[in-house]
Amino acid sequence: MTTETRVVFDLKDIKTIQFECKTCHSRFVCAPEKWNAMPLYCGNCKEPLLTEGTTQHQSIVYLRESLLNLLKFYQESKLVVRFEI
Repeated sequence: MTTETRVVFDLKDIKTIQFECKTCHSRFVCAPEKWNAMPLYCGNCKEPLLTEGTTQHQSIVYLRESLLNLLKFYQESKLVVRFEI
């Protein structure tokens, strides 16, 4: 018999956002509502994490803005966004 476990979470279930440096494994962790900006350099080893103006950097900016907007209008929205992992 095969068992499958699925985890589905709502945007309101997000407690923190974590970004990890691939070099030293240090993490930048914050609550979504306190996520003001993405650090460009690791706070621990000073390795560059992102280059400002690149597609990757802009995608992180859009992710932040989208998440904050969806959370802001969560109560009045007719749409529920969930992720499955």
